[in-house]
Amino acid sequence: MNFKKIPALLLCILPMLLVSCATRQDVQTLDFRLRYMDNKMIELDQALTKIANKTKTDLAPKKSVEQVQKQQASTGETLERLHAELLQITAAIDELGHKLKMLEEENLQLHESADETVDELRSVVDDLAAQAEKTAAEISEIKIARAREASDRALAAAKASQLAHEKASLADGIRQITPRKTKLAKTKQAEEPGLDLYNEAYALYSSKKFREAFHSFSKYIDSYPKGSMVANSRFWLADSLYNQKEYELAILEYQKVIDSYPKHDKAPAALLKEGFAFEKLKDNETAKIVYEKLLAEYPNSEQIELAKKRLEKIK
Repeated sequence: MNFKKIPALLLCILPMLLVSCATRQDVQTLDFRLRYMDNKMIELDQALTKIANKTKTDLAPKKSVEQVQKQQASTGETLERLHAELLQITAAIDELGHKLKMLEEENLQLHESADETVDELRSVVDDLAAQAEKTAAEISEIKIARAREASDRALAAAKASQLAHEKASLADGIRQITPRKTKLAKTKQAEEPGLDLYNEAYALYSSKKFREAFHSFSKYIDSYPKGSMVANSRFWLADSLYNQKEYELAILEYQKVIDSYPKHDKAPAALLKEGFAFEKLKDNETAKIVYEKLLAEYPNSEQIELAKKRLEKIK
């Protein structure tokens, strides 16, 4: 009901009532009351409006509360699910922590075992190193002994060869070699005694008459021990033996060149050929020692490259 229309209706009827049955004072009193009622009606209408608005406002929160309750219920379920998952994760973490602790204990044991193994291996390595050093020393002594034996055998063979030669010379006579013209035409060389003999010996060697060349070089060395070509004669004498496959005797003669003429250009050549001779005797270890000596003592010699190749081959 619209209460605002009631005062207007009363105002329309009121004059007729006042004319017929009311005094002026009564009219004023009634008018006052009507105004009072009108004001009250307005206040009531305003109150009802506020109540209606409040009711509408209250209804919306109720709907929101229901949604909130649903959301809270859903959130509660989610929290319960997350809590269950948290419990599972916590249990998994505890299990992993237990396994980690076990692994740490095993790792510690492994480290301790590894340390013990390392110590044992170090001890074994030290023992092996000491044994290797001892073995190397023994091998070195054996090599030295073998070299001495080879030298003794070479010397004995040389003496036996010399005796055989002397016996043959006594029986058949020594064949004299007709001197040939030497290719060494320099004045100083021509004036030096014995150069003709050396040149003839070298000519025999060049003709691959190694046996005859050996005797001629021996004769030059014996006849002219201070001659300028003694070192060369000793080397070619050794080379004559090498070419006759008298390797042990050749080693002995090469060694004489190395020991007696270490600064001569035939010394590195003698070392190289000495290594060849040891290889022919199947003694590669000694050959390696000889080649290494050549590399160390004559690094600028012509024989270096060949010595390196031989080392690579027999290693």
